[in-house]
Amino acid sequence: MLLAPTVIVLLAAQVHAQDPTFAIPPPPPNNVFVTLNGGFRSLSQTFDQQTEFTLYDERGTFDAQHAIRSGVTLEAGGGLRVWRDLWLGASYAVESRHTRDVIVNAQVPHPLVRNRHRIATGTAGGLEHTERALHVQALLRIPVTVEFDMTLFAGPTFFEVEDDLVESITPAEAGAPFSTVELSGNVGSRQSHRMTGFNLGFDMAYMFKRHLGAGVMLRYSTGSAGLELPPGSVGPAVDVGAGGIEIGAGLRLRF
Repeated sequence: MLLAPTVIVLLAAQVHAQDPTFAIPPPPPNNVFVTLNGGFRSLSQTFDQQTEFTLYDERGTFDAQHAIRSGVTLEAGGGLRVWRDLWLGASYAVESRHTRDVIVNAQVPHPLVRNRHRIATGTAGGLEHTERALHVQALLRIPVTVEFDMTLFAGPTFFEVEDDLVESITPAEAGAPFSTVELSGNVGSRQSHRMTGFNLGFDMAYMFKRHLGAGVMLRYSTGSAGLELPPGSVGPAVDVGAGGIEIGAGLRLRF
């Protein structure tokens, strides 16, 4: 009774193995990707803020020496297939906020004698820096194996930089004969600026499941912002760079 069904199953398996028309079709290609990265951005920079102020009806100046260090970034992105291995995508990256102390050197007018400025040095503490970037990219995916591929990308980047600059200083007189003066109560002011730059780089991904994998990314981006001085101060705009070399790693999702 069971012999005939068994023979039929074996014959069907034989035909399936020999006839390609019976082959299981491959899964449909992925048309959407999502990336989640944590990374490190290498750009460190220094810049000077030169500002004028008025005291005792005379003009004084102070110079603040800023130093911005590298920071950790978090990024989320995605994209769509437009033709074969060509994709369009975007990612949004935020650099972790960090604080810094800034050395302030001032030329402070004398309260009794005109044109006899005193030199004073102080610190403005707790100034913050934050950078956000929207990377828009054209991507070319290059398959290497079934699980492993490399993606090249390039495109414009839209930066937003927020930075604290020194808004004002407060001289503290030591008393007659007023030959020395100290700085106290230096105040910071948040300034922001948007700019457009560009980005390029590559991503390497290993898909250990059809929809889930991991990868590493190397990207270079660049831009420059002219931060205006705080209201009421006089001096040139402060040029601050954005972007840099960024290394990231995280999850790769494809659907």
